[in-house]
Amino acid sequence: MKGVTMKDTMNGSPESGQRGTPTRVSVGSVVFLSLAAASLCLCFTSVLGQEPDPAIGDVFSLPDCPILDTPFDDRTRVFTDKGRELRVCCMECKERYYQESFFVMSKIDEQLVAQQKPFYPVTTCIVDDKPFADKDAINHIFRNRLFRLCGDKCRESLEKQPAKFFGKLDAAVVEKQKPNYPLMKCVVSGKTLGKDALDHVVANQLVRLASLEQLDKFNRTPGKYLEQVRKAAEKERSRMQ
Repeated sequence: MKGVTMKDTMNGSPESGQRGTPTRVSVGSVVFLSLAAASLCLCFTSVLGQEPDPAIGDVFSLPDCPILDTPFDDRTRVFTDKGRELRVCCMECKERYYQESFFVMSKIDEQLVAQQKPFYPVTTCIVDDKPFADKDAINHIFRNRLFRLCGDKCRESLEKQPAKFFGKLDAAVVEKQKPNYPLMKCVVSGKTLGKDALDHVVANQLVRLASLEQLDKFNRTPGKYLEQVRKAAEKERSRMQ
């Protein structure tokens, strides 16, 4: 969560009974008052929802390093920048990311839109439920998830209440994709999907896991498993034609 920065200020000292002699304020009092004010700001900010939980969002879902375009392996570096998880293939690419972050992030967002748009489950704005034409929708990547919105006000609402709209979009993904899910077995463990299977949504794509135990392994290389589910879906569609 972002911290609250306060600029230390002091009021001018009032005059005491003796003209020209300022009232003394101890350093301890100033520190105490500053901390109290900072705490009040933090509480006020939290109540207004201006600092949403940074844990809400998707893992990095691309299968390849966004800098070298090579598949991830055991040297993969996972880090966070501006509230989102990012991954690169090695320490050298992590250093390059910080040198060229604007261009790399633009490339990542473009790839995430291409990855997720075919699976987007609704043709209405996820915030206000208004329908939109495909060409008019705003493709907004927020914490690695594509949200298709109708305007800037909806974008602001989304970023103030991420849990609400991630949950709403997840539910729409499950409703649309679950009836035609292409696999009978867990993509991670190979176990048959039973009644206790976990419906997990990443990158606007449903991934059904045998249980919560497989989630940690899935999150290590999510791009690989998402690609396997996509290929299985393509194979099923070809078979049905």
